[in-house]
Amino acid sequence: MTITDRLLTPGAAHGRPGTAIKPVGVVIHYVGNPGSSAEANRNYFEAGAAGGRASAHYIVGLKGEILRCIPETELANHAGKSYGAQWDAMAKTNNHRYIGVETCHPDATGKFSDITMESLIWLVSDICVRRGFDPRAAVLRHYDVSGKSCPLYYVKNPAAWTALKDKIIARVVKPKPLVELVAEKIGLNSPGLWQDVIDGKRIATADQVRSLFEKIAAAI
Repeated sequence: MTITDRLLTPGAAHGRPGTAIKPVGVVIHYVGNPGSSAEANRNYFEAGAAGGRASAHYIVGLKGEILRCIPETELANHAGKSYGAQWDAMAKTNNHRYIGVETCHPDATGKFSDITMESLIWLVSDICVRRGFDPRAAVLRHYDVSGKSCPLYYVKNPAAWTALKDKIIARVVKPKPLVELVAEKIGLNSPGLWQDVIDGKRIATADQVRSLFEKIAAAI
């Protein structure tokens, strides 16, 4: 997939203050403006977001297009407002900690179309791989960090959010080889132990070999 640079003009008025950040995760948003394009939302940020100076690092569009508005190492104003006392402290640091991804949607439900969803999953997975993020902890909804009902459909439908996130996790977190899973299951995960087993240094009798294979059979 292709990421198109449509960088905002540097300056706080455009939602791009130029503050350096070291992100630790990704926050997913919905634009809240049904049927609007990625370009239109980018231009809204460029114009100052009606005085709100909001912005995001990326916008994923209705046709699957991906626009980069702010470099990942610069602050974007996407999650700095709290919507409940329990989020007050977190909101103060959100924009310094997270890459923000705005996502377009065709209607008022806020549900992403298949083509938009595919690009979103690709983008967030790519960010996680490049930056070494574990998506199980590092991929969040706007709601999770501020209490806002955003992305709306995926706040109202937690199972849909879990399904979306699971697709990202599947692309980033590679399953362990079967031999490692079996080793963990039966306790054979000490350094060098499998080599000892192969060399016969610790498995000396037929009964010990039989016992080992019985454990492996039970584990799988």
